Amino acid sequence: MDCSACGAPAKPGQRFCTSCGAALALACRACGAQNPASSRFCGNCGSALGPVPETHSPEGELRPVTVLFADLSGFTALASDRDPEDVQRLLNDFFAVADGVIVRFGGTIDKHIGDCVMAVFGAPIAHGDDAERAVAAAIGISEGLTPLAARYNAGPLEVHCGLAAGTVLAGSTGSDAHRPYTITGSSVNLAARLCDLAKRGEILLSDDLAAATAHRYSTEAIGSHRLEGFAEELPVFRLSRTEQIRRDMSAPSFVGREAEVRQIDAQLDITGQEGTGRIVYIRGDAGIGKTRLLEEAATAARQRGFHCLSAAIMSFGAGSQAQLRRLVTQALLGIEPGLDDTQVASSLAAFVAENELGERDETFLHDLMGL
Repeated sequence: MDCSACGAPAKPGQRFCTSCGAALALACRACGAQNPASSRFCGNCGSALGPVPETHSPEGELRPVTVLFADLSGFTALASDRDPEDVQRLLNDFFAVADGVIVRFGGTIDKHIGDCVMAVFGAPIAHGDDAERAVAAAIGISEGLTPLAARYNAGPLEVHCGLAAGTVLAGSTGSDAHRPYTITGSSVNLAARLCDLAKRGEILLSDDLAAATAHRYSTEAIGSHRLEGFAEELPVFRLSRTEQIRRDMSAPSFVGREAEVRQIDAQLDITGQEGTGRIVYIRGDAGIGKTRLLEEAATAARQRGFHCLSAAIMSFGAGSQAQLRRLVTQALLGIEPGLDDTQVASSLAAFVAENELGERDETFLHDLMGL
């Protein structure tokens, strides 16, 4: 087990890091959720929390990772007219938000650099969806700063982020006096340069990362840019919004799963006859065809006259019922997914005005969507 704050190795039975004093946590190998060091079973999925296998060697190993840099925008100007104690509190609160989001999405905090945090997804602990986790963490950090702005009367607090995916060398680097676990490789440099390039509030992705997460996130190509340390211009993509479950109109014919289709058809028939809702839970290993079966179920429902909505919650245990409720409500009201709170509130106000709803209805909708 390694400390999620500084990466220092910890012995079995330790509850706190002997290097930085942070409370140690066990990452569940099944779902990625963090658990107290004393836990025997995961509080999120119930899997046994045995000793974490050795994930890196002193010599280092090649690992596919996604690197995230998140930098607090306008920090120099923000700190210029504040007391040092106030600046330190602001920085600590920023890192508390950023680090908490990173750990929640299964990433590892590599280091803090001034007002910037560097995080790694895929080392020392890897998941099958580290690329998605990293992008979700960047969004989470951006959204998590809203309460801080009010607390420090600092106007809008925003970050600019850079993310890149690739193969790096992961392992202990340094001298006998200081040898932390970290990563080295061009992907680290690329993520840092993308963070430098990003404007206030922007999240920039490398081209391979944009392609790897295209099923979940929508990006906008902003051209090729010459970045420091790279000989050639590189294509850059800006994150625009979260995608709902993709429906590929050119998908091949649905073959197999006759038993599952009959089960779903039966539930749809009962719902139509009785007028009462039903819940169907589809569970299976990654790549087995859950999304394709869900698309087939939606097609069957529409053929019976049902109105179908969809909402996607990330698979890594960081989603919530509130997020699901918000996504479904947005779909019901015809509000585009992936908008920030300000844009959602504006769209909601337009919906209320267009449908001549009262103040009480508007308050209810705001509460329903967590605004």
